[in-house]
Amino acid sequence: MQDTQAWDQWATDRPGRRDTNAAGETTWFNWTIHPDHGPGAEVLGDIGPGTRVLELGCGSGGNLAHVAALGADATGIDLSPVQVQAAKDRYPHLTVQTGTASRFLATAPDRYHAVYSVYGASWFTDPDDLLPLVLAALAPDGRYAFSQNPPALPGCVGPQATQMKPPTPGEPLYVKRWDYEPDEWESRLKEAGFVNVKAQVITPPPGRRTGTLLVTGDKPPRDHTAMSS
Repeated sequence: MQDTQAWDQWATDRPGRRDTNAAGETTWFNWTIHPDHGPGAEVLGDIGPGTRVLELGCGSGGNLAHVAALGADATGIDLSPVQVQAAKDRYPHLTVQTGTASRFLATAPDRYHAVYSVYGASWFTDPDDLLPLVLAALAPDGRYAFSQNPPALPGCVGPQATQMKPPTPGEPLYVKRWDYEPDEWESRLKEAGFVNVKAQVITPPPGRRTGTLLVTGDKPPRDHTAMSS
């Protein structure tokens, strides 16, 4: 309940996505916290008509709307009812629902060509629980990708507490996040069964200090049982 309250408050305080980006586009994909910076939806692979894509922590739907505009069958899940309603209000054509990433993945009816998270549920869910669920939900050769901040301090890794802006008046609200260095994320994805794993820090634009950690990994073309038979 506290996590839901924290994310609802964050969503209420946060301004919505701009109507257009610097290129004049009405939908676009942004992995970083910096406007008009970094790679786009190409990180997810060949996304278009006939592909199924899932966003974990879709927020108000900006990135998901772009994936849908590319022709993909796009689904979003978010813990915050406020965020989900904002997505439905702005992008009524999107398929979004309220819930936790882990619970949705555990009962996902489809195999997805791509599962991704932008500063979302992949950062705020225990990877020991989440990674096996993502791998199971992906189609063979499917791509998992997520972005988040690099660890704030060297050696300050693992579960961390993030203070969210509290209601006024009210006690501070906290959520738990998981911070790891790029090499640790690579190891964790490989141990979970992903291949072609890569973790890198995207350099921030001039005048900004915080880079973006971007991690990608693929499901093998065939499951391990088939490969060993």
